[in-house]
Amino acid sequence: MKEAKILVVEDEALVALHLEQRLQMLGHSVVGTAFSGTDALEQTAAHLPDLVLMDINLGRGISGIEAAQQINRILDIPVVFVTAHSDDAILQKATAAGPYGYVLKPFEDSALRVTIEIALSKHQLDQERTRILEELGASIARVKTLRGLLPICSRCHKIRDDEGYWKRVEVYIQQHTDATCKHGICPDCLLNLYEFSEEARSRRMNGS
Repeated sequence: MKEAKILVVEDEALVALHLEQRLQMLGHSVVGTAFSGTDALEQTAAHLPDLVLMDINLGRGISGIEAAQQINRILDIPVVFVTAHSDDAILQKATAAGPYGYVLKPFEDSALRVTIEIALSKHQLDQERTRILEELGASIARVKTLRGLLPICSRCHKIRDDEGYWKRVEVYIQQHTDATCKHGICPDCLLNLYEFSEEARSRRMNGS
């Protein structure tokens, strides 16, 4: 398993120390220990860990659930709850914070290791899914742009983009789609070119 930078949030010093030791034995790096919800927010922003192990009950002040909600919303860092509570009502409330897993106290090394691995993998997949959806949305937006009403010059046939710049048709298409323009000449233009060439040659022969 790849080493992860982990922030421990636990209001009991002895429990926090024990958890740090277990994490280090599993090959992880503990970047800090927070003893309150407010401290957890500050240290998460400062260290930007790969994972936060968060106790649900942190005594007075911001609870672990509230801290986890803000970390998920603002920093997009996975949170795993470490708690002695197995009450359905508490777990249901904690689930609303969007945690990436739970470890019940007293915890075992095997459960801690597996939970961390799953949380990190799930978060990586979520980030990849978000990236793909953003790329898909951008592609759909480009297609919709081409489906809309395009301002085009009736004389030179340049297209005006959203920023007000006039661009050649092929440039606009290449910037708004994945298509690549291949230049050629249509039969009508070829005929016009031929007629123009013949006319020019005739004028030269006639000395005009």
